[in-house]
Amino acid sequence: MTRVGLISLGCPKALVDSEQMMASLAKEGYEIVLGDQDCDILFINTCSFIGDAREESEQTIKNAIKLKKAGKIKRIVVTGCLPQLVGEQIKERYKGIDAFLGTGKNDLAALAANGSLAFERSAVHAPQGSPLPRLQLTLPHVAYLRVAEGCSHKCSFCTIPSIRGPYHSFELKDLVLEARALASIGVKEIIVIAQDTSIVGLDAKDPYDLKKLMEELSQIGGIEWIRVMYLNPMHLTENVLSAFNVKKVLPYFDIPFQHISDKILSAMGRPSPGGDDIRLLIKTIRGSFKNAILRSSIIVGFPGEDRQDFDELVSFVRETMFDRLGVFRYSPEENTLSYKMKQVSSRVANYRWNTLMALQSEISLENNSRLKGQILSVIIDGIGKDTAIGRSMADAPEIDGTVSVKGANIKRGDIVNVKVNSFSPYDLGGVKVGH
Repeated sequence: MTRVGLISLGCPKALVDSEQMMASLAKEGYEIVLGDQDCDILFINTCSFIGDAREESEQTIKNAIKLKKAGKIKRIVVTGCLPQLVGEQIKERYKGIDAFLGTGKNDLAALAANGSLAFERSAVHAPQGSPLPRLQLTLPHVAYLRVAEGCSHKCSFCTIPSIRGPYHSFELKDLVLEARALASIGVKEIIVIAQDTSIVGLDAKDPYDLKKLMEELSQIGGIEWIRVMYLNPMHLTENVLSAFNVKKVLPYFDIPFQHISDKILSAMGRPSPGGDDIRLLIKTIRGSFKNAILRSSIIVGFPGEDRQDFDELVSFVRETMFDRLGVFRYSPEENTLSYKMKQVSSRVANYRWNTLMALQSEISLENNSRLKGQILSVIIDGIGKDTAIGRSMADAPEIDGTVSVKGANIKRGDIVNVKVNSFSPYDLGGVKVGH
């Protein structure tokens, strides 16, 4: 049996692409393995959202070509955002690659594997239809549910619309069927993802909204946690926020504010909500939802960001005390509006990144110190010799912290009560309590 290896790079949305491709290959009789060892054909699903992601993708491709030259791999297929963004010129750049698939072509994976096609990418204005079958690659009890594809926002720094095309939601009935299928194989935590989950369904053939989707998912037996990610602050209406009152939906608010300065937000193409409205939104969420978990992402070093803008950002982060915060240096991307703006030096951007990261570390330590002695619900992701590793409701896989748990009779996928007895800036430790 021909063995297909997979290296999946980038975000959870790209991981769903990988799962769809691997499902189509498994259906054709290929054996699927993870990584680049002991395989005949290697699929590399790439990311090219920012410069660092492209560098990682390109280095992974170069490493694969070396393995092929050494006779350890017979064929290499590069998929995803990088060939979609670069186009056919990528064939000249990497001579050792046998096939390229852009985004939206996951159903053609078997043709790329058997040599029937060498290059295929989507017209970004041609939305996909229903979600494709998937081969789950996450932990058995956790799965992502991609509810929409593409993005129609015009943020001045972002290449996603040019890679993924305009925003389009999948139909509610298809999403419910997909979620039921995941629950039937043991998934307990569904993580709802899209480029913007707050507007999901509004453009569907049979329109629905985030609250309706949450209500449908919450009725599926076996699903115990529903986590929603990627809420665009431009669309956080009272109705959208009401979706978090639905049973099983975690009070986890993942909202990429990106900045707080009105000047920078306007330059980013995100003039609404402005700084004052962002502060009001945060106050509303924390006042309306008990134990609300607030996660955000911030960009430093954006073109035109001066000392006053950065000082305002530092004050905002300090006063908000985010539960989780990702800080990113601005990445200049060709064919975006911000690429032609006056750039901030890399030295200044690095200094600002280090400053905010240090501040958030202090904030996270203070936040976690308040949890000592409290009892948290924790989903168990792994079992070690003496300790299990899990996540609280405040922790999404891969990007947030973990909870080390001591106790007997703990299995992967269990949701247990844990009394916190230790903490660090990003992780917690505790003992299982109760049954």
